[in-house]
Amino acid sequence: MSNNRYRPILPAPLQPRPSIPENAPPASPLRKRSAARIACDGCRKKRTACDIVRPHCGQCVRRGLKCHYVSVDRDETPAMVMKREMDTLKQDYKNLVEAFDILRDLPEDKSITVLRKSRLIAAGDPATLLASITESAGNYDALPRLVLVRPPPQDGREFELMLRHSVAYPTLLPLDSGAVSVTAFFPSGAPPASDSGPEPVSSSPGPSTFASPQASSTPNLGPSANDYCDPRLQQLNIAFWTTAPISNASAASLISLYLKVDHPTLGLFDSNLFVGDLITNRVRYCSRLLVSSILVWACVSTPSTDSPVLMSEANVLWEQEHTFDSLPTVAAAQLLNLSCTYNGDNGARFYATVGSVMAQRMGLFGPYRQPYPLPAGHGISAPPGGFDEDEEADWRKSAAHTAWGVFNCVAMNSFMFQTYDPSLEFPPQLSIPGAMSDRKGDEEVADGETSHGLPDYMGRTFPAMCSFWVLTSEWTSRYYMPPHGPHEPVVGRVPWEFAQSTFKKLLAWTDGFHFLLARGDQIPHHTAILHIWLHASISQLFRPFARWPSERGLSPLDPAEAVDSAKAIFEASIHQLKHISLGFRDTYTCSSYAIFWHMALLYVANAALEDVNDPQWRPYFNLCVTSYGDLFGTFRVAEGIVRSLFYIALRKNMMTLPEVHAALQRLASKKGASAPSPTTSGFVVDLNLAVTDREGAQLEPLNELFDDLRLFNEFMDIGPEAGSIPVVDGSMFVPNGV
Repeated sequence: MSNNRYRPILPAPLQPRPSIPENAPPASPLRKRSAARIACDGCRKKRTACDIVRPHCGQCVRRGLKCHYVSVDRDETPAMVMKREMDTLKQDYKNLVEAFDILRDLPEDKSITVLRKSRLIAAGDPATLLASITESAGNYDALPRLVLVRPPPQDGREFELMLRHSVAYPTLLPLDSGAVSVTAFFPSGAPPASDSGPEPVSSSPGPSTFASPQASSTPNLGPSANDYCDPRLQQLNIAFWTTAPISNASAASLISLYLKVDHPTLGLFDSNLFVGDLITNRVRYCSRLLVSSILVWACVSTPSTDSPVLMSEANVLWEQEHTFDSLPTVAAAQLLNLSCTYNGDNGARFYATVGSVMAQRMGLFGPYRQPYPLPAGHGISAPPGGFDEDEEADWRKSAAHTAWGVFNCVAMNSFMFQTYDPSLEFPPQLSIPGAMSDRKGDEEVADGETSHGLPDYMGRTFPAMCSFWVLTSEWTSRYYMPPHGPHEPVVGRVPWEFAQSTFKKLLAWTDGFHFLLARGDQIPHHTAILHIWLHASISQLFRPFARWPSERGLSPLDPAEAVDSAKAIFEASIHQLKHISLGFRDTYTCSSYAIFWHMALLYVANAALEDVNDPQWRPYFNLCVTSYGDLFGTFRVAEGIVRSLFYIALRKNMMTLPEVHAALQRLASKKGASAPSPTTSGFVVDLNLAVTDREGAQLEPLNELFDDLRLFNEFMDIGPEAGSIPVVDGSMFVPNGV
């Protein structure tokens, strides 16, 4: 097609650009296009103009139709509507997933019950469904079915500890909480049908780092020789050692029970030499006082009608023998102290003091310690020809056991009561019994012993306990040393570098553990107790920094990252203690009479009471209280600890009085539980309060405050079912509305 049909034209002449005066106002910016308004659904469907009048537009009114807008107001744009709907869908999905997780984690029978209740809900939105399921499931206070499955963040300190120090901080494998019977303290205070509740129908449990229940110790006091840890106990003639009305079989069973359950932790005497003298009626490494003390402690663990008779006889024998220095008397003093302490009698701690002074006088530890203390004059008379090599070797073995056993008990008391003992700065110079660096020496030999020199039922726990208490006593002596005592806080007095240095020592020590001391599926209960005390020590080492009030500030000498680092290490050890406590209760039947594992319960309960926003605080708290309840009737101090924990929960408004009353009734109904009675134990129970007020954190004042609160309620005529619950704050409590 040709383009010549149009006439050519010239361009228009250039026009001069108009000048803009200097003082002219700036041109107004171009008006932005207004956001689109959303028509109602009816007008959009018919593609008619909508006047966007709310709540009913003109078109819908004229047609007599129901007017509905997808936007919430006139200003909401289509993009805003889409974002809001996406957020709603995400929240609905999150609610449904959370509801499913709750149903999945509950034991099967309880999950079915909650699901049936949720079907009665009229509303169909996920938020209402979740609220109903959460309310129903909350009554059960159940732990997640598989607990501690998710690994910690990879960039966190806990992950680093698991990677570099896997013996102390092993990866936490899933544990089936459905296998653990935990009493649920219902908010309504109504007790369930039975103490333990129905047996949950569970699937195959996940892997665990604990031994099978078949390997656990049990307090079977039958006369069968198979129940004795040492077959020589069949030859026991108990009438030679005590006048108490107890049979040979019962006495042998009690002694065997002590040797299997607590002796691997305490190791107060050489059990081989002790049993040898016991069955041959020879007073050398055995004595009437020591036998009575063992029977008293064993009867504390397993309630018996013979316990008062044995305790009376032990007191008489103590008055006769405590003025003569001997290894059996030193060991007996610690056992009597433990019996009185865990029976709630703090006034009887003179047993421990006299025994410790006697041990130092004998050169076993303390400022006058000796590498080779002599047997003459200490309960063993030298024969005319002197001691031969075998007798001297036996003496050194027995002296080493008693020296380290007493030192460990003194260090344990310092840790639990948060007190200073100067003798701990001078540990024994005798070699640790059973300590060997050659791993080839683990091959088993005859007579139920291994070549490391300890009976098979003791394992390798006691040598590790000795090293542990040496390391722990270093920081307890620094933390609790006078003149600071219980009144001057640790922060600002002890530098952060000291805590870090001690922690590195503990980690280096655990890195060198024998493989039998690592947490695996075959560890005995006393090795699990070793790990409990380890993480209790680590968490207590960092607690002053992790729980120091922020308004007070750290010392200028401490780095700014000290608090965050302390919190990370503290939480890592608490996670380990939670895992161990759940596994210990599930695995070992001795959890109802082996008291030394209660340290895990105390630390986990304190951690649970720190954060009310933690969705698992109440299940773990119930786990601890229920486990303490299993110890009722045997260890009276357990009742005092539970009452103290309930007072802490009331003080923090984390529990109500109806819940506490219902819980105490449930615990009191347990078999063998006695009526509450005053306890004078100096145990530090409120571990966080002890950071700033050690004396106020002890069991006795907390029990007194708890009793005062209950008396106050009775005076105000506030029963357990009343709705007005006092608000407790420290030692003062004021009822609501007053």
